[in-house]
Amino acid sequence: MNAFGDLLKIYAERNPNGVSVVYGDRRLSWKDIHERTNRLANALYDLGLRKGDKGAVMLHNCPEFIEATCAMQKIGVIPSPLNYRFVASDIEFQVNHSDAKVFFFEDLWMEEVEKALPALTNVKHLVKLGPVPEGMLSYEDLLARGSAADPPVEVSPEDVASLIYTGGTTGLPKGVVTTYASYMEHFNGVLSALVALLPTVRIPAIKLPMRGGQALGKLLGSKAPNWLLHRPPVQRFMQEKAPGPAIKLLKWGRGRSGLALKWLCVPPLFHMASFGVIMESNWIQSGLFPMVLTENPRFDAQEVLELIDREHPSCIWMVPTMWKKLLELPGLEKHDFGSLLLLATGAGVCTAELKAQILNHFRNGLLLDAFGQTEMTPIATLKVDSEVDKLRDRSVGRSLPGLQIRVVDEEGKDVPRGDIGEIIYHSEWIMRGYYKEEKKTSEVIKDGWFYSGDLGYFDEDGEVKVAERKKEVISTGGEKIFPQEVEEILEQHPAVEHACLIGIPDDLYGSIPRAVLQLKPGVSTTEEEIIEWCRGKMVGFKRPKSVIFAEELPLNPVGKVQRAAVKDDFGARVFGA
Repeated sequence: MNAFGDLLKIYAERNPNGVSVVYGDRRLSWKDIHERTNRLANALYDLGLRKGDKGAVMLHNCPEFIEATCAMQKIGVIPSPLNYRFVASDIEFQVNHSDAKVFFFEDLWMEEVEKALPALTNVKHLVKLGPVPEGMLSYEDLLARGSAADPPVEVSPEDVASLIYTGGTTGLPKGVVTTYASYMEHFNGVLSALVALLPTVRIPAIKLPMRGGQALGKLLGSKAPNWLLHRPPVQRFMQEKAPGPAIKLLKWGRGRSGLALKWLCVPPLFHMASFGVIMESNWIQSGLFPMVLTENPRFDAQEVLELIDREHPSCIWMVPTMWKKLLELPGLEKHDFGSLLLLATGAGVCTAELKAQILNHFRNGLLLDAFGQTEMTPIATLKVDSEVDKLRDRSVGRSLPGLQIRVVDEEGKDVPRGDIGEIIYHSEWIMRGYYKEEKKTSEVIKDGWFYSGDLGYFDEDGEVKVAERKKEVISTGGEKIFPQEVEEILEQHPAVEHACLIGIPDDLYGSIPRAVLQLKPGVSTTEEEIIEWCRGKMVGFKRPKSVIFAEELPLNPVGKVQRAAVKDDFGARVFGA
Protein backbone atom coordinates (compact mmCIF):
# COMPACT_ATOMS: atom_id res chain seq x y z
CA MET A 1 0.00 0.00 0.00
CA ASN A 2 0.94 3.66 -0.28
CA ALA A 3 -0.75 5.65 2.51
CA PHE A 4 -1.56 8.88 0.65
CA GLY A 5 -0.38 7.92 -2.84
CA ASP A 6 -3.22 5.41 -3.14
CA LEU A 7 -5.75 8.18 -2.48
CA LEU A 8 -4.40 10.38 -5.26
CA LYS A 9 -4.58 7.35 -7.57
CA ILE A 10 -8.23 6.76 -6.62
CA TYR A 11 -9.18 10.37 -7.37
CA ALA A 12 -7.30 10.28 -10.67
CA GLU A 13 -9.16 7.13 -11.72
CA ARG A 14 -12.65 8.07 -10.50
CA ASN A 15 -12.61 11.82 -11.09
CA PRO A 16 -9.75 12.47 -13.56
CA ASN A 17 -10.99 15.82 -14.84
CA GLY A 18 -12.18 17.16 -11.51
CA VAL A 19 -10.34 20.28 -10.39
CA SER A 20 -7.81 19.60 -7.65
CA VAL A 21 -5.74 22.80 -7.35
CA VAL A 22 -6.45 26.38 -8.50
CA TYR A 23 -3.58 28.88 -8.68
CA GLY A 24 -4.11 32.02 -10.72
CA ASP A 25 -4.92 30.92 -14.28
CA ARG A 26 -3.70 27.38 -13.63
CA ARG A 27 -6.17 24.60 -12.93
CA LEU A 28 -4.74 21.19 -12.17
CA SER A 29 -7.04 18.18 -12.27
CA TRP A 30 -6.72 15.12 -10.03
CA LYS A 31 -5.21 13.30 -13.02
CA ASP A 32 -2.64 16.12 -13.45
CA ILE A 33 -1.65 16.04 -9.78
CA HIS A 34 -1.36 12.23 -9.71
CA GLU A 35 0.75 12.07 -12.87
CA ARG A 36 3.02 14.99 -11.98
CA THR A 37 3.66 13.70 -8.45
CA ASN A 38 4.40 10.23 -9.84
CA ARG A 39 6.92 11.68 -12.27
CA LEU A 40 8.61 13.77 -9.59
CA ALA A 41 8.58 10.87 -7.11
CA ASN A 42 10.24 8.50 -9.58
CA ALA A 43 12.80 11.14 -10.56
CA LEU A 44 13.70 11.62 -6.88
CA TYR A 45 13.93 7.84 -6.45
CA ASP A 46 16.28 7.66 -9.44
CA LEU A 47 18.48 10.26 -7.72
CA GLY A 48 18.90 7.83 -4.84
CA LEU A 49 16.40 9.17 -2.33
CA ARG A 50 14.89 6.40 -0.22
CA LYS A 51 12.19 5.83 2.37
CA GLY A 52 13.02 7.60 5.63
CA ASP A 53 15.16 10.30 4.00
CA LYS A 54 14.15 13.93 4.58
CA GLY A 55 13.38 16.70 2.10
CA ALA A 56 13.20 20.44 2.78
CA VAL A 57 10.57 22.56 0.96
CA MET A 58 10.90 26.35 0.86
CA LEU A 59 8.14 27.35 -1.56
CA HIS A 60 5.20 29.74 -1.25
CA ASN A 61 1.59 28.55 -1.64
CA CYS A 62 1.86 27.23 -5.19
CA PRO A 63 1.06 23.90 -6.90
CA GLU A 64 4.74 22.94 -6.73
CA PHE A 65 4.61 22.98 -2.91
CA ILE A 66 1.84 20.38 -3.05
CA GLU A 67 3.55 18.36 -5.79
CA ALA A 68 6.92 18.27 -4.04
CA THR A 69 5.33 17.21 -0.75
CA CYS A 70 3.16 14.48 -2.29
CA ALA A 71 5.97 13.21 -4.53
CA MET A 72 8.23 12.73 -1.52
CA GLN A 73 5.47 11.04 0.45
CA LYS A 74 4.85 8.61 -2.44
CA ILE A 75 8.38 7.21 -1.97
CA GLY A 76 8.40 7.49 1.81
CA VAL A 77 10.66 10.55 1.94
CA ILE A 78 9.65 12.83 4.82
CA PRO A 79 8.86 16.44 3.82
CA SER A 80 9.94 19.26 6.10
CA PRO A 81 8.46 22.63 5.01
CA LEU A 82 10.40 25.81 5.78
CA ASN A 83 9.07 29.26 6.56
CA TYR A 84 9.81 31.15 3.34
CA ARG A 85 10.50 34.29 5.36
CA PHE A 86 13.57 32.65 6.90
CA VAL A 87 16.95 34.36 6.78
CA ALA A 88 20.10 32.36 6.07
CA SER A 89 20.74 31.32 9.68
CA ASP A 90 17.19 29.97 10.04
CA ILE A 91 17.51 28.03 6.77
CA GLU A 92 20.83 26.60 7.85
CA PHE A 93 19.42 25.44 11.21
CA GLN A 94 16.30 23.66 9.95
CA VAL A 95 17.77 22.10 6.81
CA ASN A 96 20.73 20.74 8.76
CA HIS A 97 18.77 19.71 11.84
CA SER A 98 16.22 17.84 9.72
CA ASP A 99 19.03 15.98 7.86
CA ALA A 100 17.41 16.93 4.54
CA LYS A 101 19.03 15.33 1.49
CA VAL A 102 16.98 17.26 -1.07
CA PHE A 103 16.05 20.95 -0.89
CA PHE A 104 13.27 22.52 -3.00
CA PHE A 105 13.25 26.32 -3.28
CA GLU A 106 12.52 29.16 -5.72
CA ASP A 107 13.84 32.48 -7.06
CA LEU A 108 11.83 34.49 -4.53
CA TRP A 109 14.08 33.37 -1.67
CA MET A 110 17.35 32.93 -3.60
CA GLU A 111 19.29 35.67 -1.79
CA GLU A 112 18.97 34.07 1.65
CA VAL A 113 19.30 30.51 0.29
CA GLU A 114 22.61 31.39 -1.40
CA LYS A 115 23.97 32.71 1.89
CA ALA A 116 23.04 29.44 3.62
CA LEU A 117 24.23 27.03 0.88
CA PRO A 118 27.88 26.65 2.01
CA ALA A 119 26.69 25.34 5.40
CA LEU A 120 24.15 22.83 4.00
CA THR A 121 26.59 19.92 3.98
CA ASN A 122 23.99 17.15 4.19
CA VAL A 123 21.98 18.27 1.14
CA LYS A 124 22.83 16.22 -1.95
CA HIS A 125 20.30 17.68 -4.41
CA LEU A 126 19.21 21.32 -4.84
CA VAL A 127 15.96 21.55 -6.81
CA LYS A 128 14.99 25.03 -7.93
CA LEU A 129 11.95 26.58 -9.59
CA GLY A 130 12.84 29.03 -12.33
CA PRO A 131 16.27 29.63 -13.94
CA VAL A 132 18.83 27.17 -12.61
CA PRO A 133 22.47 28.03 -11.79
CA GLU A 134 25.20 25.46 -12.32
CA GLY A 135 25.14 22.64 -9.78
CA MET A 136 21.38 22.76 -9.23
CA LEU A 137 18.47 20.78 -10.70
CA SER A 138 15.55 22.32 -12.55
CA TYR A 139 12.21 21.40 -11.00
CA GLU A 140 10.44 21.06 -14.36
CA ASP A 141 13.34 19.16 -15.99
CA LEU A 142 13.45 16.76 -13.08
CA LEU A 143 9.70 16.21 -13.25
CA ALA A 144 9.80 15.67 -17.03
CA ARG A 145 12.35 12.88 -16.88
CA GLY A 146 10.53 10.78 -14.30
CA SER A 147 8.21 7.86 -15.10
CA ALA A 148 4.44 8.41 -14.79
CA ALA A 149 4.02 4.93 -13.24
CA ASP A 150 3.20 4.48 -9.57
CA PRO A 151 6.47 4.36 -7.57
CA PRO A 152 7.30 0.84 -6.31
CA VAL A 153 7.45 1.87 -2.64
CA GLU A 154 5.33 0.64 0.28
CA VAL A 155 4.31 3.44 2.64
CA SER A 156 2.27 2.29 5.65
CA PRO A 157 0.11 4.35 8.03
CA GLU A 158 2.72 3.90 10.76
CA ASP A 159 5.48 5.50 8.69
CA VAL A 160 6.45 9.12 9.32
CA ALA A 161 4.52 11.51 7.08
CA SER A 162 6.03 14.89 7.94
CA LEU A 163 8.56 16.81 10.00
CA ILE A 164 7.05 20.21 10.83
CA TYR A 165 9.03 22.66 12.95
CA THR A 166 7.45 24.71 15.72
CA GLY A 167 7.67 28.48 15.72
CA GLY A 168 10.55 28.60 18.20
CA THR A 169 8.98 31.26 20.46
CA THR A 170 10.77 29.80 23.52
CA GLY A 171 14.14 28.76 22.12
CA LEU A 172 15.19 26.96 18.96
CA PRO A 173 12.41 25.44 16.83
CA LYS A 174 11.64 21.76 17.42
CA GLY A 175 10.88 19.24 14.68
CA VAL A 176 7.49 17.58 15.26
CA VAL A 177 7.37 14.00 13.94
CA THR A 178 3.89 13.01 12.69
CA THR A 179 2.80 9.71 11.11
CA TYR A 180 0.24 9.04 8.38
CA ALA A 181 -1.87 7.24 10.99
CA SER A 182 -1.95 10.43 13.09
CA TYR A 183 -3.26 12.45 10.14
CA MET A 184 -5.85 9.74 9.40
CA GLU A 185 -7.08 9.58 13.00
CA HIS A 186 -7.07 13.37 13.20
CA PHE A 187 -9.23 13.63 10.06
CA ASN A 188 -11.68 11.10 11.51
CA GLY A 189 -11.83 13.13 14.73
CA VAL A 190 -12.50 16.42 12.91
CA LEU A 191 -15.22 14.87 10.73
CA SER A 192 -16.86 13.20 13.75
CA ALA A 193 -16.82 16.51 15.63
CA LEU A 194 -18.47 18.37 12.76
CA VAL A 195 -21.24 15.76 12.48
CA ALA A 196 -21.82 15.91 16.24
CA LEU A 197 -21.78 19.73 16.32
CA LEU A 198 -24.22 20.15 13.44
CA PRO A 199 -27.40 19.81 15.55
CA THR A 200 -26.10 22.35 18.08
CA VAL A 201 -26.11 25.32 15.67
CA ARG A 202 -28.64 27.06 13.47
CA ILE A 203 -28.08 26.09 9.85
CA PRO A 204 -28.19 29.21 7.63
CA ALA A 205 -29.60 29.31 4.09
CA ILE A 206 -26.47 27.89 2.44
CA LYS A 207 -25.79 27.59 -1.30
CA LEU A 208 -24.53 24.15 -2.28
CA PRO A 209 -22.25 23.99 -5.38
CA MET A 210 -24.40 21.51 -7.30
CA ARG A 211 -27.45 21.45 -9.55
CA GLY A 212 -30.41 22.69 -7.52
CA GLY A 213 -27.99 23.49 -4.67
CA GLN A 214 -29.41 26.93 -3.92
CA ALA A 215 -32.97 25.60 -3.50
CA LEU A 216 -31.76 22.65 -1.41
CA GLY A 217 -29.64 24.92 0.76
CA LYS A 218 -32.53 27.28 1.32
CA LEU A 219 -34.67 24.33 2.39
CA LEU A 220 -32.00 23.05 4.81
CA GLY A 221 -31.72 26.52 6.34
CA SER A 222 -35.46 26.94 6.89
CA LYS A 223 -37.26 26.64 10.23
CA ALA A 224 -38.55 23.07 9.95
CA PRO A 225 -35.21 21.31 9.31
CA ASN A 226 -33.54 23.40 12.02
CA TRP A 227 -36.35 22.54 14.45
CA LEU A 228 -35.99 18.84 13.62
CA LEU A 229 -32.20 18.93 13.87
CA HIS A 230 -32.41 20.38 17.38
CA ARG A 231 -34.76 17.74 18.79
CA PRO A 232 -32.99 15.79 21.59
CA PRO A 233 -33.38 12.36 19.90
CA VAL A 234 -31.86 13.71 16.67
CA GLN A 235 -29.05 15.38 18.57
CA ARG A 236 -28.24 12.15 20.43
CA PHE A 237 -28.25 10.20 17.16
CA MET A 238 -25.96 12.72 15.43
CA GLN A 239 -23.56 12.76 18.36
CA GLU A 240 -23.49 9.05 19.18
CA LYS A 241 -24.45 7.07 16.08
CA ALA A 242 -23.93 9.22 12.97
CA PRO A 243 -20.14 9.97 12.98
CA GLY A 244 -19.08 6.38 12.23
CA PRO A 245 -21.37 5.89 9.18
CA ALA A 246 -20.53 9.43 7.98
CA ILE A 247 -16.81 8.57 7.89
CA LYS A 248 -17.49 5.27 6.08
CA LEU A 249 -19.74 7.01 3.54
CA LEU A 250 -17.11 9.67 2.84
CA LYS A 251 -14.38 7.06 2.33
CA TRP A 252 -16.61 4.98 0.06
CA GLY A 253 -17.53 8.06 -1.98
CA ARG A 254 -13.98 9.30 -2.55
CA GLY A 255 -13.86 10.56 -6.12
CA ARG A 256 -17.32 9.21 -6.90
CA SER A 257 -19.62 12.12 -6.07
CA GLY A 258 -18.10 14.79 -8.31
CA LEU A 259 -18.89 17.31 -5.56
CA ALA A 260 -16.23 20.03 -5.34
CA LEU A 261 -16.26 22.29 -2.28
CA LYS A 262 -13.45 24.70 -3.14
CA TRP A 263 -11.33 25.58 -0.12
CA LEU A 264 -9.59 28.97 -0.24
CA CYS A 265 -6.43 28.46 1.83
CA VAL A 266 -4.86 31.82 2.66
CA PRO A 267 -2.24 31.21 5.41
CA PRO A 268 1.06 29.64 4.29
CA LEU A 269 1.11 25.88 3.68
CA PHE A 270 4.36 25.48 5.62
CA HIS A 271 2.41 26.19 8.82
CA MET A 272 0.84 23.11 10.43
CA ALA A 273 -2.63 24.68 10.47
CA SER A 274 -2.65 24.78 6.66
CA PHE A 275 -0.38 21.78 6.04
CA GLY A 276 -2.09 19.40 8.46
CA VAL A 277 -5.72 20.49 8.26
CA ILE A 278 -6.15 21.73 4.70
CA MET A 279 -3.68 19.64 2.70
CA GLU A 280 -2.98 16.43 4.60
CA SER A 281 -6.51 16.05 5.97
CA ASN A 282 -9.29 17.79 4.01
CA TRP A 283 -7.70 17.81 0.55
CA ILE A 284 -5.88 14.51 0.37
CA GLN A 285 -8.17 12.39 2.55
CA SER A 286 -11.55 13.38 1.13
CA GLY A 287 -11.10 14.43 -2.50
CA LEU A 288 -13.98 16.88 -1.97
CA PHE A 289 -12.02 20.08 -1.34
CA PRO A 290 -10.06 21.48 -4.31
CA MET A 291 -7.50 23.93 -2.96
CA VAL A 292 -7.62 27.54 -4.14
CA LEU A 293 -4.27 29.24 -3.47
CA THR A 294 -3.34 32.91 -3.34
CA GLU A 295 -0.48 34.00 -5.62
CA ASN A 296 0.98 36.73 -3.40
CA PRO A 297 3.35 35.26 -0.75
CA ARG A 298 2.33 38.13 1.54
CA PHE A 299 -1.23 38.45 2.77
CA ASP A 300 -3.27 40.70 0.50
CA ALA A 301 -6.88 41.23 1.61
CA GLN A 302 -7.84 42.63 -1.80
CA GLU A 303 -6.54 39.48 -3.52
CA VAL A 304 -8.62 37.32 -1.17
CA LEU A 305 -11.72 39.36 -1.98
CA GLU A 306 -11.07 39.02 -5.72
CA LEU A 307 -10.61 35.25 -5.39
CA ILE A 308 -13.94 34.94 -3.57
CA ASP A 309 -15.60 36.88 -6.39
CA ARG A 310 -13.94 34.82 -9.11
CA GLU A 311 -13.78 31.28 -7.72
CA HIS A 312 -16.86 31.24 -5.44
CA PRO A 313 -15.21 28.99 -2.84
CA SER A 314 -17.33 26.97 -0.41
CA CYS A 315 -14.81 27.26 2.44
CA ILE A 316 -12.20 29.77 3.50
CA TRP A 317 -9.51 29.53 6.18
CA MET A 318 -7.80 32.61 7.64
CA VAL A 319 -6.25 33.54 10.98
CA PRO A 320 -7.94 36.27 13.08
CA THR A 321 -5.53 38.98 11.91
CA MET A 322 -6.38 38.20 8.27
CA TRP A 323 -10.12 38.23 8.95
CA LYS A 324 -9.73 41.61 10.63
CA LYS A 325 -7.91 43.10 7.62
CA LEU A 326 -10.42 41.64 5.16
CA LEU A 327 -13.31 43.16 7.12
CA GLU A 328 -11.61 46.57 7.03
CA LEU A 329 -11.81 46.70 3.22
CA PRO A 330 -14.35 49.27 1.98
CA GLY A 331 -17.40 48.21 0.02
CA LEU A 332 -17.72 44.63 1.30
CA GLU A 333 -21.51 44.90 1.15
CA LYS A 334 -21.29 45.08 -2.66
CA HIS A 335 -19.85 41.55 -2.91
CA ASP A 336 -21.70 38.23 -2.97
CA PHE A 337 -20.41 35.88 -0.27
CA GLY A 338 -23.26 33.43 -0.69
CA SER A 339 -21.00 30.58 -1.86
CA LEU A 340 -19.16 30.41 1.47
CA LEU A 341 -20.52 27.60 3.65
CA LEU A 342 -17.64 27.31 6.11
CA LEU A 343 -15.69 30.24 7.58
CA ALA A 344 -12.66 28.80 9.39
CA THR A 345 -10.40 30.56 11.84
CA GLY A 346 -7.72 29.42 14.26
CA ALA A 347 -3.99 29.59 15.10
CA GLY A 348 -4.92 32.36 17.54
CA VAL A 349 -7.86 33.27 19.76
CA CYS A 350 -10.66 34.93 17.76
CA THR A 351 -12.60 37.33 19.98
CA ALA A 352 -16.40 37.29 20.15
CA GLU A 353 -16.40 40.81 18.72
CA LEU A 354 -14.46 39.72 15.62
CA LYS A 355 -16.62 36.59 15.24
CA ALA A 356 -19.72 38.79 15.29
CA GLN A 357 -18.30 40.94 12.49
CA ILE A 358 -17.52 37.84 10.41
CA LEU A 359 -21.03 36.40 10.86
CA ASN A 360 -22.65 39.73 10.08
CA HIS A 361 -20.80 40.04 6.76
CA PHE A 362 -20.85 36.36 5.72
CA ARG A 363 -24.45 35.51 6.58
CA ASN A 364 -24.71 32.17 4.78
CA GLY A 365 -21.75 30.50 6.48
CA LEU A 366 -20.99 28.57 9.63
CA LEU A 367 -18.02 29.91 11.60
CA LEU A 368 -15.61 27.16 12.58
CA ASP A 369 -13.02 27.96 15.26
CA ALA A 370 -10.20 25.42 15.67
CA PHE A 371 -7.71 25.35 18.54
CA GLY A 372 -4.61 23.22 19.03
CA GLN A 373 -0.93 23.19 18.13
CA THR A 374 1.59 21.54 15.83
CA GLU A 375 2.16 18.64 18.24
CA MET A 376 -1.58 17.79 18.09
CA THR A 377 -1.67 17.43 14.25
CA PRO A 378 -2.90 20.20 15.00
CA ILE A 379 -6.58 20.48 16.11
CA ALA A 380 -7.63 19.57 19.65
CA THR A 381 -10.93 21.44 20.03
CA LEU A 382 -13.60 22.73 17.65
CA LYS A 383 -16.37 25.27 18.02
CA VAL A 384 -19.02 26.07 15.42
CA ASP A 385 -21.01 29.32 15.62
CA SER A 386 -23.84 30.68 13.49
CA GLU A 387 -25.69 33.12 15.78
CA VAL A 388 -24.16 36.35 17.00
CA ASP A 389 -26.15 36.44 20.25
CA LYS A 390 -24.73 33.07 21.32
CA LEU A 391 -21.04 33.90 20.90
CA ARG A 392 -18.70 33.34 23.85
CA ASP A 393 -15.45 35.20 24.28
CA ARG A 394 -12.25 33.10 24.41
CA SER A 395 -14.20 29.82 24.17
CA VAL A 396 -12.64 27.31 21.77
CA GLY A 397 -15.30 24.64 22.17
CA ARG A 398 -15.00 20.98 23.09
CA SER A 399 -12.48 18.27 22.38
CA LEU A 400 -12.64 16.21 19.21
CA PRO A 401 -14.05 12.67 19.56
CA GLY A 402 -11.10 10.41 20.29
CA LEU A 403 -9.26 13.06 22.29
CA GLN A 404 -9.33 13.63 26.06
CA ILE A 405 -8.62 16.97 27.73
CA ARG A 406 -7.71 17.71 31.32
CA VAL A 407 -6.77 20.94 33.09
CA VAL A 408 -4.11 20.35 35.74
CA ASP A 409 -2.01 22.15 38.32
CA GLU A 410 1.80 22.16 38.65
CA GLU A 411 1.69 18.64 40.16
CA GLY A 412 -0.40 17.22 37.34
CA LYS A 413 -3.60 17.03 39.41
CA ASP A 414 -6.96 18.08 37.95
CA VAL A 415 -8.12 21.52 39.05
CA PRO A 416 -11.79 22.34 39.82
CA ARG A 417 -13.96 23.51 36.93
CA GLY A 418 -13.49 27.25 36.44
CA ASP A 419 -9.93 27.25 37.83
CA ILE A 420 -7.04 27.98 35.49
CA GLY A 421 -4.46 25.29 34.90
CA GLU A 422 -2.37 23.76 32.13
CA ILE A 423 -4.33 22.08 29.33
CA ILE A 424 -3.15 18.53 28.61
CA TYR A 425 -4.26 16.06 25.91
CA HIS A 426 -4.43 12.32 25.30
CA SER A 427 -5.20 10.89 21.85
CA GLU A 428 -3.99 8.66 19.04
CA TRP A 429 -2.82 11.64 17.01
CA ILE A 430 -0.35 13.22 19.40
CA MET A 431 3.03 13.65 17.70
CA ARG A 432 5.47 10.75 17.84
CA GLY A 433 8.00 13.13 19.39
CA TYR A 434 10.48 15.92 18.71
CA TYR A 435 13.09 14.93 16.12
CA LYS A 436 16.45 14.15 17.79
CA GLU A 437 15.14 15.66 21.06
CA GLU A 438 14.36 12.81 23.47
CA LYS A 439 14.74 14.97 26.57
CA LYS A 440 12.41 17.70 25.28
CA THR A 441 9.92 15.03 24.22
CA SER A 442 9.91 13.48 27.71
CA GLU A 443 9.31 16.92 29.22
CA VAL A 444 6.00 17.35 27.38
CA ILE A 445 4.70 13.77 27.01
CA LYS A 446 4.17 12.13 30.40
CA ASP A 447 2.27 8.86 30.86
CA GLY A 448 0.75 9.31 27.40
CA TRP A 449 -0.49 12.86 28.12
CA PHE A 450 0.82 15.81 26.14
CA TYR A 451 1.40 18.92 28.28
CA SER A 452 0.49 21.74 25.91
CA GLY A 453 1.95 24.74 27.71
CA ASP A 454 -1.41 26.51 27.25
CA LEU A 455 -3.29 27.76 30.29
CA GLY A 456 -7.07 27.61 30.36
CA TYR A 457 -10.12 26.24 32.13
CA PHE A 458 -13.45 24.50 31.62
CA ASP A 459 -16.44 26.84 31.82
CA GLU A 460 -19.80 25.95 33.37
CA ASP A 461 -20.91 24.19 30.16
CA GLY A 462 -17.76 22.15 29.76
CA GLU A 463 -16.27 24.23 26.96
CA VAL A 464 -12.56 25.04 27.00
CA LYS A 465 -11.56 28.67 27.49
CA VAL A 466 -7.99 29.71 26.77
CA ALA A 467 -6.11 32.12 29.01
CA GLU A 468 -2.48 32.30 27.84
CA ARG A 469 0.71 30.40 27.08
CA LYS A 470 2.16 29.20 30.38
CA LYS A 471 5.56 30.78 29.75
CA GLU A 472 4.07 34.15 28.80
CA VAL A 473 2.12 34.87 32.00
CA ILE A 474 3.38 37.99 33.82
CA SER A 475 3.64 37.68 37.62
CA THR A 476 3.38 41.05 39.35
CA GLY A 477 3.23 41.41 43.13
CA GLY A 478 1.66 37.97 43.55
CA GLU A 479 -0.95 38.57 40.84
CA LYS A 480 -1.07 36.94 37.41
CA ILE A 481 -1.53 38.90 34.17
CA PHE A 482 -2.55 37.03 31.03
CA PRO A 483 -1.17 39.25 28.24
CA GLN A 484 -3.71 38.28 25.56
CA GLU A 485 -6.70 39.67 27.43
CA VAL A 486 -4.93 43.01 27.91
CA GLU A 487 -3.76 43.05 24.27
CA GLU A 488 -7.31 42.50 23.04
CA ILE A 489 -8.40 45.62 24.94
CA LEU A 490 -5.43 47.65 23.70
CA GLU A 491 -6.19 46.69 20.09
CA GLN A 492 -9.67 48.16 20.49
CA HIS A 493 -8.06 51.61 20.72
CA PRO A 494 -8.70 53.36 17.38
CA ALA A 495 -5.00 54.14 16.87
CA VAL A 496 -3.58 50.66 17.61
CA GLU A 497 -2.83 48.12 14.88
CA HIS A 498 -0.98 45.49 16.96
CA ALA A 499 -0.27 45.24 20.70
CA CYS A 500 2.14 43.17 22.76
CA LEU A 501 2.24 43.14 26.56
CA ILE A 502 5.51 42.08 28.18
CA GLY A 503 6.82 42.00 31.72
CA ILE A 504 9.86 44.07 32.68
CA PRO A 505 11.92 43.72 35.88
CA ASP A 506 10.84 45.70 38.94
CA ASP A 507 12.40 45.75 42.42
CA LEU A 508 9.09 46.05 44.26
CA TYR A 509 6.71 43.86 42.23
CA GLY A 510 9.18 41.50 40.56
CA SER A 511 7.72 42.34 37.18
CA ILE A 512 5.43 45.04 35.81
CA PRO A 513 3.53 45.22 32.49
CA ARG A 514 4.76 47.23 29.52
CA ALA A 515 2.76 47.68 26.31
CA VAL A 516 4.61 47.72 23.00
CA LEU A 517 2.33 49.07 20.27
CA GLN A 518 2.34 49.34 16.51
CA LEU A 519 0.05 52.17 15.45
CA LYS A 520 -2.15 52.28 12.38
CA PRO A 521 -0.72 54.23 9.44
CA GLY A 522 -1.24 57.97 9.63
CA VAL A 523 -2.42 58.15 13.25
CA SER A 524 -0.70 59.05 16.51
CA THR A 525 -1.24 58.89 20.24
CA THR A 526 0.79 59.21 23.44
CA GLU A 527 1.87 56.97 26.30
CA GLU A 528 -0.27 58.99 28.72
CA GLU A 529 -3.35 58.69 26.51
CA ILE A 530 -3.00 54.91 26.20
CA ILE A 531 -2.56 54.40 29.95
CA GLU A 532 -5.51 56.68 30.71
CA TRP A 533 -7.62 54.91 28.06
CA CYS A 534 -7.03 51.60 29.87
CA ARG A 535 -8.39 53.01 33.11
CA GLY A 536 -11.79 51.50 33.84
CA LYS A 537 -11.33 48.80 31.21
CA MET A 538 -9.12 46.54 33.33
CA VAL A 539 -8.06 46.14 36.94
CA GLY A 540 -5.20 48.38 38.04
CA PHE A 541 -2.37 45.82 38.25
CA LYS A 542 -3.02 44.80 34.61
CA ARG A 543 -2.73 48.32 33.21
CA PRO A 544 0.55 49.01 31.37
CA LYS A 545 2.96 50.99 33.50
CA SER A 546 4.86 52.11 30.40
CA VAL A 547 4.12 52.23 26.68
CA ILE A 548 6.61 51.92 23.82
CA PHE A 549 5.70 52.66 20.20
CA ALA A 550 7.39 50.43 17.63
CA GLU A 551 7.49 51.15 13.92
CA GLU A 552 6.61 47.51 13.26
CA LEU A 553 6.02 44.49 15.50
CA PRO A 554 7.38 41.10 14.38
CA LEU A 555 4.58 38.72 13.35
CA ASN A 556 4.76 34.97 12.90
CA PRO A 557 3.41 33.30 9.71
CA VAL A 558 -0.16 33.32 11.02
CA GLY A 559 -0.18 36.95 12.13
CA LYS A 560 0.50 36.60 15.85
CA VAL A 561 3.00 38.97 17.46
CA GLN A 562 6.23 37.18 18.38
CA ARG A 563 6.38 38.02 22.05
CA ALA A 564 9.89 36.63 22.64
CA ALA A 565 11.33 38.89 19.93
CA VAL A 566 9.47 41.91 21.32
CA LYS A 567 10.78 41.16 24.82
CA ASP A 568 14.34 40.92 23.49
CA ASP A 569 14.02 44.34 21.85
CA PHE A 570 11.92 46.24 24.39
CA GLY A 571 12.14 44.32 27.68
CA ALA A 572 14.95 46.22 29.39
CA ARG A 573 14.16 47.79 32.78
CA VAL A 574 14.84 51.18 31.25
CA PHE A 575 14.17 51.01 27.53
CA GLY A 576 17.10 52.22 25.45
CA ALA A 577 19.56 51.95 28.32
